[in-house]
Parts: sequence; C-alpha cells; structure tokens
Amino acid sequence: PPRSTLFPYTTLFRSAYAKTFGEGWCILSARFGLVLPEEEIENYNVTFKHRTSELVTVAKLREQVAAKRLGQFRTIQVLGGEAYVNRVVAAFSGSDVTVQAPLAGSRIGEAMHAIQEAVDSGSPL
Repeated sequence: PPRSTLFPYTTLFRSAYAKTFGEGWCILSARFGLVLPEEEIENYNVTFKHRTSELVTVAKLREQVAAKRLGQFRTIQVLGGEAYVNRVVAAFSGSDVTVQAPLAGSRIGEAMHAIQEAVDSGSPL
C-alpha cells in the first residue's frame, strides 16, 4: 500500500515534502477536516487549540477517511503539532494504517528547517 502525508495547513515546503516522499497528501483543516489538494475551501480562522463549535469532529474525520479512501495508505505521516496528530490518530484508530509524527514536539522553526533539509537531501523524516 502507498504512503501518504498529511499536515495541518499548506505551505510550499510542506507540499514539496509530500510530493517528494508521499504517494498522496492532504491538509488537515480544523474546520473542514481532511482536504485533498484539488478541493477548494473558504478562508477560516479555526485551530484545534481553541475549542469552538466550528471544529471538525473525529466522527466527521472518520467519514472523510472512508469517503476519500485514505485507508488505502499503509502509513500516514503527520507534519504538524500535537493537537493535529491526536486528531489524525483518532480518525485512523481501529484501522491498519500506521500514523507517524516525525516532528512531534518540534517548534515551528525547527520543523520548517527539518522539512526543508529532508527535501533538499532527498532523505525523508
């Protein structure tokens, strides 16, 4: 089965990482859930750090995993913070998918540097 990369918001270096090392990728939006690259969403200001009724639920994420056939991937790498990693782990719980979080505990600057270094060196995290 292929490998996929998932991250909380898009930036050029994260999508470059995903395109270099993954066979698929999507964005984890705190409001809209799992968003594929070709899907368009409206701007929003919601994160998993702040409790609000606009947060996507784990149940909705599980629905999206099934609908978007994300369970086909053997490994999901989450390039994001703990709140995002926890949502992905919950969304894929009970499946055969392995969730990896190579940047867990990293500060944003450290994470950006590690991603750029991985892309430049051709060596995944």
